Amino acid sequence: MNAPKLARALLLLVVALAALLRFDGLDRLLPNWPEPDSYIELQVRLLREGREPDVAKEKGYFAYPTMIARGLALLGEPRADETKLDCALAASSGDLLRARRLSAALSLLLVVATFFIARRFASPLAALMASALVALSLNHLYFSQQGRPHAAHASFAALALLALLQMRRNANWSSQLAAHVLVFLAIATLHNGAALIGPFVVAHALLGMRDGRFDKRVLLRGVIGIALFAGVTFVAYRVFYPAQPVIGGETGFELGGHNTVWQDYDGSGFALCAKLMWDYDPGLAVLAAIGLALALLGLAQWWRAAPFERRADLCVVLAYALPYALFIGMFRETSDRFLLPLLPFLACLAGVAIDHAVGVVPRFARPLILGAALVVPAFGALRYVRVRSARDTLEQAADFVAAHVDRAKERVVVSTGLVLPLFSAKECLDRARDDYVSKQRHWLRYQFAHESQSGESWLVQPLPGKVGGARDPALAKQGVEKFLTALDPEWIVVESSLRMRDVASTTLLREWAATHGELAATLRGEQDVWRFSMPLDYQDVPYLFLRLSNATAFGPTIEIYRRTR
Repeated sequence: MNAPKLARALLLLVVALAALLRFDGLDRLLPNWPEPDSYIELQVRLLREGREPDVAKEKGYFAYPTMIARGLALLGEPRADETKLDCALAASSGDLLRARRLSAALSLLLVVATFFIARRFASPLAALMASALVALSLNHLYFSQQGRPHAAHASFAALALLALLQMRRNANWSSQLAAHVLVFLAIATLHNGAALIGPFVVAHALLGMRDGRFDKRVLLRGVIGIALFAGVTFVAYRVFYPAQPVIGGETGFELGGHNTVWQDYDGSGFALCAKLMWDYDPGLAVLAAIGLALALLGLAQWWRAAPFERRADLCVVLAYALPYALFIGMFRETSDRFLLPLLPFLACLAGVAIDHAVGVVPRFARPLILGAALVVPAFGALRYVRVRSARDTLEQAADFVAAHVDRAKERVVVSTGLVLPLFSAKECLDRARDDYVSKQRHWLRYQFAHESQSGESWLVQPLPGKVGGARDPALAKQGVEKFLTALDPEWIVVESSLRMRDVASTTLLREWAATHGELAATLRGEQDVWRFSMPLDYQDVPYLFLRLSNATAFGPTIEIYRRTR
């Protein structure tokens, strides 16, 4: 078997590995601790109900295009045996799970697309290593298991770019149709699809060139294609973008529920991107940096020697990667998920670096080079799987309650916004039913709708957000103490995290618990030094790779106090 065929066969193994990493553990932290911006679930719910969003309370509906949500809404509401806790928990997070499964499936396309993009410019070995690095990328692994559109968009964008490269070489209507469909999908999935305008125009502008000469008949197809692009973009915007107006001005603008100001584009995003790459994928970051240096050093020589077709391909790719990298590099609020569309190109550079190293060492040392290139990414991915498979801190807290609390007599108060995977008794749900914070939690909202069919329940009472929500600290303290005195709980469960550090009701609850009780247990998934950092769970995690290396579970730190009489 020659090298290209062997590389394609091995690509199947890489895709299988990526699937194993992504399809296992999709129920992580659900339904108690879903990912931030899980707005697809909100879109699905409102579309299924046929209801317009309340702009004041459901602004998240406008955050993403609705293409994915419209597809998921057709599946109907998830149902299960509502008297069994495990089944009810799964049903309450059913729409989120469906979104995660779709995200995981579509994310695999990026692994494949990376290989074929790399093959346009590099050897089969470099392309295979590039796809393996995407499969093992912590950044990609994190977002491919979330019910958000970022991983799906990265796949559609890479496939659209690949289709544009194919269309430029084979100027026929079928290749143009494929390119248009994939560009449409990328735009209809996420706002970032606008970055495909550059390569789309460049690919069509070069469509009529063969060996540097224009073919006027083929070029006409390019002109028609560019005209059709306006129609594709208009249709995607009109059909799948919620009709919230774009608000602009001298200081900034709002689009799709996201606010920004012009001062945010100060160039500080470049350093942030470098830090995010190091925090998430240090192995890929180092290899990509080496590959970039090698590519820049050899670019002039390559350009003179390369055939026109490859140079044209590079122009199309750079028309996408460079403007996109410039945009997120200028933006000081750049996030980890913004790097996903660039992963194929960073991985291609890393593959070039690996291929170069393999070419300069003796044959017996080549397997060592390949192993060394993958050992760091593989370690990060395996640590993620290990932590993901452990019971999270919310499940540990539920286990503690089940083991130590008399469910018929003893009352348990949990801090605002914290939800334990247990059935709450009807009287507890009635107290929380009209609380805005409680109604935002998937598990509580499910119990509000199905409480008559719930199974074995506990006297678990969420502390309503309105109890300690007064702006006056004295009034907030008075409200919390009055609520607790009336309820007279035996147990207090408090989330102690960055999210709750400045929430008055949680601070007051913890003070009351420490005054009237004793600490019975502290449940944490990583070292206490990270308690008030961004949580390990979903996004913008500082030092993610380092923290995963010694973490034991996902979820916030939780303190459990027992009341002393």
